[in-house]
Amino acid sequence: MGKVQRRWGGFCVCIFFFGLFPIALLLPLDATDSADEANSWAAMTQSGGYLISAFMPFIIGVIYDNTGNHDISLWLFLSFVFFMILFAYLLNRKA
Repeated sequence: MGKVQRRWGGFCVCIFFFGLFPIALLLPLDATDSADEANSWAAMTQSGGYLISAFMPFIIGVIYDNTGNHDISLWLFLSFVFFMILFAYLLNRKA
């Protein structure tokens, strides 16, 4: 794997861990009116995130076994980032 791909992969991981994940944890507190509502929303979003993170190593392994490189995995992660930004924009517009 080349240096550019490693740097992009590291950059995408850093954006997730140091930017998007803490914001996702604070979103239910900001968007709800009661503690019970924030608790149920946080539980729902975290369970979805844990399901995605549980299946991603398997999916990446299958992709790597079939292709021999991580190019498709990188595009998969970039598409997740794109859709998160798109959904955040659309949800912010409706609020």
